[in-house]
Amino acid sequence: LEGDSVIQEAIEYGLCQELVLNENYEEMIIKAYSKPSIKEEFHENRQLKARVNYKGRKQHGLSEWYYENGQLERKGSWKDGKKHGLWETYDENGQLESKDNYKDGEYHGFFEWYHKNGQLWQKGSWKDGKKHGLTEWYYEDGQLWLITCYKNGERTDDSYCKPQ
Repeated sequence: LEGDSVIQEAIEYGLCQELVLNENYEEMIIKAYSKPSIKEEFHENRQLKARVNYKGRKQHGLSEWYYENGQLERKGSWKDGKKHGLWETYDENGQLESKDNYKDGEYHGFFEWYHKNGQLWQKGSWKDGKKHGLTEWYYEDGQLWLITCYKNGERTDDSYCKPQ
């Protein structure tokens, strides 16, 4: 059976610990390990490309990706297969490009995005995947350009964002 070789390979790689068949022997149910594991990938030049933590079959914990030159490209955490917590991205020279926060796979919390020269471009916050509250925009020289106000992803009257 083709499925048997897949199951055997999964057992050999430590992805599961046993195989259970239903009473008709038609379906296979794999009991997955819940212990953490790490998967690493490499570029052709043998530089580390990615290091991803798993719990069972889902990404869980810190993960990192790298450019071929060895510089960090991005890093962030997963919770049960969804982005969760702070994620950062970098250009090939190691310059920070963005910081975003996630909750259960959606943007949630503060964010900061940067110009190519490293100066802050935008900062603000997300709520349930939508911009919410004040967002500040900056010129490449670091000078404040614009302040906008969002309510559940919609640009709104600035009075909504002012303290009461």
